[in-house]
This record gives sequence, C-alpha cells and structure tokens, in this order.
Amino acid sequence: MNEQLIFSSEHFAFCHAPTVVDTPQGLLMACFAGPAEGHKNAGIWGATFSGEWCDQKQIVDSMQDNGQRVPLWNPVLFTDNSEIRLYYRIGTSPTDWQCAYVSTSDANTWSSSEPLSSALTGPVRNKPLKLESGNIIVPTSTEIDDWSIHFELLEEGTDSWKIINVPGNGIRAIQPVIVQHENNTLQALCRTRNSYIAQTWSVDGGLTWSQLELTDLINPNAAIDAITCDGLGYLLVYNDCQFGRYKLVIAASSDGHSWEIKVILEESMGEYSYPSLAFGENGSLHVLYTFNRKNIKHVEILEQEVFALFGQ
Repeated sequence: MNEQLIFSSEHFAFCHAPTVVDTPQGLLMACFAGPAEGHKNAGIWGATFSGEWCDQKQIVDSMQDNGQRVPLWNPVLFTDNSEIRLYYRIGTSPTDWQCAYVSTSDANTWSSSEPLSSALTGPVRNKPLKLESGNIIVPTSTEIDDWSIHFELLEEGTDSWKIINVPGNGIRAIQPVIVQHENNTLQALCRTRNSYIAQTWSVDGGLTWSQLELTDLINPNAAIDAITCDGLGYLLVYNDCQFGRYKLVIAASSDGHSWEIKVILEESMGEYSYPSLAFGENGSLHVLYTFNRKNIKHVEILEQEVFALFGQ
C-alpha cells in the first residue's frame, strides 16, 4: 500500500471533496479549493497521475459570465467512451446550488463551462454509473427544504431523462453511491443525519427503489464511496465514528449486506473525509480523500492487496 499527498501548500489554503477516475492517460482527480470553503474564489482544481502526481492546476475558475465570483463545490468526474465530464456545483450554499460541467477527451484541454438542464439536479457527490443496459444512472440528492435522495436515469439511445424518487421512511439522506449486483440489481448507500449509513435497493435496473433503511454502519453524517470489485464483492470507504471525521476505514462485503472493516486508513485527530475510489489499469485500487482540509491524500492499494481484503 502506497500513500502520498497530492498538492503542495503553495497552491491554496483549503481544499476538499476529491473525485477520481481512470483514463487512458492515467488517473485524473479534481477537488474544490481556494482560501476557504464557500469563499468566492474557491474554484475546481485538478491533477493527473501516472506514477506520480503532476499538472496540478485550476480547471474551473469561480468567475461567472456576469463578472461576479461565486463559490464552486463538490466536483464529480464521469467517463463515458472517450468523453470525460467534470460536474460541479455553483452557489453560496447547498440550498441555492446549480450544476454545470466542463468536458475533455485528453484530461488536459477542457471545454467551456455549460449549465446542466434546470430540470435535472445532476451528480452532487458520487459518480454516475453506466449500466450493462447502456442506461446511465445519476445518484443525487437535494438539501433545499430537507434532505432527500433521488436518481436521474438516461435511457440508452434517447435524450429522455427519468426522475426516480425514493421513499424516505423518515430518514434524512443525501449523496448516494451505487454499486451493481447480479441480475439487474443495484444497491445505493447514503450519508444520513440519522447516525448510520442508509441503503435502498433496486431489482429492475434502477427504475424503482425500495424505501430507505438504516444499516448497522455507524457514520457521523459524512460522505462515503463504494465500488464493485468484479468477481470478489464490494468495498466501502466511510468514517466509522459517531462524531467528527477522524476515523476513515475500508470495509468489504461479498453481498452488500454484511460488511467487515479490513483497513483503517486514518484514526488520529484531524479530519479525513469525502473519499473517492477508482480502479487503475494495473488493477490497483486508488483511494483519495480530504486530508485536514489542507490537502488531498492518495492511497494506492495494489491488486494483490485488494484480493487479500476478500481472503483471496
């Protein structure tokens, strides 16, 4: 297992909420950064990795077309065929966020910013998922009146989006992440205000979902990420503590129901949060997360170490 910090202190005073994907050019990451969270000069920064992190630069500036600066938040990277999209939020707080995106084909030269359709929320923290059917499903949530999750589904070969709501069951949840099971079954795990991670299931490829239920996974209202490990099971990264965001762990499951903590990434005083996961071309698992809101930490778990998490 290898670990390193991505940025140097000369770039900015604050950074948070990394997202990472694998591309033909290597890993690509993004986060939001600037003088402070919610500061008008907070923009979207990125870097690339092919053995070492380089090309650290601002991808999207907070300056808007009207000449005003507005804070940027929560980037989400998504790859589909040769296109890489970087979604992000614009606004002074989650209650007035709007979604926009930029795109690239080479992880280097980015398009101009485009607003997402006002009919859609867009990805708010975790990545969209392209299903075996060709449909694309976006896990998302709102924080305007209360916390609630929903999904936005783009059917293959169409421009038609479906908005799919989830029965909340009294659970206040946001920022779902989806993993794929067999037989068209999907599972979404969510951050909540109820002290535990919640989940909902779909057995029809995301068209309908069960009502939210709490798992036995303790979480202090902090972002999570999960990933499907083909032929092995599922990995979940989350803060395993009731308060604060100091203990960050990786748990493994063969079925999505029972989870066992396998790796403790952090457990000292500080904030270690908002993990993002991606597999690299060589089979390594890459875990990125906020490191004390001053940097982004990268942990690489080698392929043989991933197999060992499942007893292989």
